[in-house]
Formats: sequence, C-alpha cells, structure tokens
Amino acid sequence: MEDKADSLIDRIDTAALLARCKKEYSGVAQLGIEALELKIKGCSGADIARLYHTEPNHVGAWISRAKAKLLFRRDRSNQREAQILALSKQALLSTAELVKCAEADVSGLSTDQKVMAALYNDDFTTCDNIRWEMMQAESREDVTLAVANLYLRKQIIFERLG
Repeated sequence: MEDKADSLIDRIDTAALLARCKKEYSGVAQLGIEALELKIKGCSGADIARLYHTEPNHVGAWISRAKAKLLFRRDRSNQREAQILALSKQALLSTAELVKCAEADVSGLSTDQKVMAALYNDDFTTCDNIRWEMMQAESREDVTLAVANLYLRKQIIFERLG
C-alpha cells in the first residue's frame, strides 16, 4: 500500500514540476514536456504521436530535447534566497541571525553597528538565546529552505567558528 502511495506522490510531484517548467519553454522543448506529462498519465509514444498527428520518432526527439533542457536547467533564486544571499555577502551570520534579519526585513548590514542594531536591538536577545528565539519565528522555514537551496547550489558555504 505504501509503495502505491509513494508512487502516486512521485507522479504528482513530477507532474507539478513539468507544469511549472512548461511555462518557461517553447517549441520542441515545450512539446517534449507535454509528451512527458502524457507519458506520466500512461500514454505510449505511439498514442502521443497520434494525438499530435506526427511520427512516434518525433515524439521521442521532443522528449529528448525536453529532458536535456530540464537536466541543464538552472534554478532561479526566489526572493527569499536573494535576500539571504545579499545578507550573507555583507556579514558572517548564523541561520538564526538570518531568520532574525528576515523577520525584521533587514537589507543593509554594511557595518558592525548595523549588524548589532538589526540583531540585538532589544533587552532579551543575546548570541546565546537567538537560536531559541528564532525557532518561534514565522519565517524560520522559508529562511532555512533558502539557506539549504543556496548551499546545494554552492552559492553559500558554512563555516565553523570557534
């Protein structure tokens, strides 16, 4: 039962990815993505060829082109990732500090004074408790996901201090 559920979830995830990517391409690549969507639904190459009034080998070429485009597709940073990347270029910050900056919509950390004002501007927050405070923040998941994506794309690195 679990295998069927996992298979269904995988197909749904793949279909959602293809639907998003289809908007980014045109021509043969877009036809290939449409063909991949139909294959996920169980259509054969011959079925797809009949639907598009073409030869099955054309459908195979479309799919090959779409796979190549998708394979070498560079993910675009979203707004949160761009914010995190910009902040990380200005100061060495922990993920908890990045969450705090996101919560306060901070964009400029060009000096040590701006860093301290953005992160430790109240009587409660210290370097020892900021991680616990930020575990309650609304943007913690967005920021953590952005940090993970940037790390996986090798746009940021982690440094161990101390």
